[in-house]
Amino acid sequence: PEQYPIMDIVGNWNPDDATLPERHYHALCRFDYQRDFRKAEAYRDAEVPFLVYNVPEAEEVVNKWNTDGYLEKLLGDERYRTEVSHNNHFMYFSGGSKGHGKAAWRAPTSIEKMSFKKFKDAAVRCDMKNCSEDEKHFYFRVTAPSSGHFMFKELPFYKPRPSLFIKEPKGQRGIHCRFGMREVIAENHYDGSRNVIGLFGGRRRYILSHPNQCDSMYLLPMGHPSGRHSGDACNYHPDCKDSANSVDYSKPNLEKFPKFAKLQANEVVLTAGDFLYLPTHWFHFIISLGLNYQCNTRSGRSNEYTKDVKKCGFK
Repeated sequence: PEQYPIMDIVGNWNPDDATLPERHYHALCRFDYQRDFRKAEAYRDAEVPFLVYNVPEAEEVVNKWNTDGYLEKLLGDERYRTEVSHNNHFMYFSGGSKGHGKAAWRAPTSIEKMSFKKFKDAAVRCDMKNCSEDEKHFYFRVTAPSSGHFMFKELPFYKPRPSLFIKEPKGQRGIHCRFGMREVIAENHYDGSRNVIGLFGGRRRYILSHPNQCDSMYLLPMGHPSGRHSGDACNYHPDCKDSANSVDYSKPNLEKFPKFAKLQANEVVLTAGDFLYLPTHWFHFIISLGLNYQCNTRSGRSNEYTKDVKKCGFK
């Protein structure tokens, strides 16, 4: 896909702004599942990112999940793992706080257990009052580790069997649902396996980059709690002023991170019923444009882009 200077992309539409502009830098092919199936399959087999829509089973999910009360009944009163941030940025991490003083690392977010109803109420309030990026945000998740989980019945196209969405059934590792609210940002990163991302309510924006762009991203190194990610490592915690850090796509400091200006990228806005195919090692930076329901699954690993990320110290 064609790529554009990152500063043009974020200058035209800052990631902290959830309002869709008149124009944006979309460059991916978009295929009709029923009419263009073979084309989509060819792109997948060539390990090139693309969009697909008009999937009948997915349209049924969209209709159900956006019916008042359906998800409340499906998910019930159970309290699910929910990430909490003091602002709209969510940086993945693994492990606990490390070090002392200004060189310390502190976890960028915290975890709460929350019912879907409580999350949705907070997300709707955020939408209604046009909440700012500096307010508390929540990122709700439901994980289906194996095919016995009820989410596989809800999303049958993600079952571990050969399909456009599952290239290697033996490599499938469950279903991972992330429900976002207005302006929630998941920082730039790559995944170590193929990824199919479906949106079943709301809208999400993805800023994408080819793996050969990694040298301009100031990725946090392997061994860091947020390795393979870009973004403020501690989410602006005051104890982390001298800790290892990376570039914030929303507020890029080009004096500190000058190579970021050379980064090439494109973007896509997913709406309900869309699927995004991302090959192994493709970078993605995710912005929720309001309350949304996203579920993805992975199926094995390809090695077409391994040489690109190896140059940046990854594998």
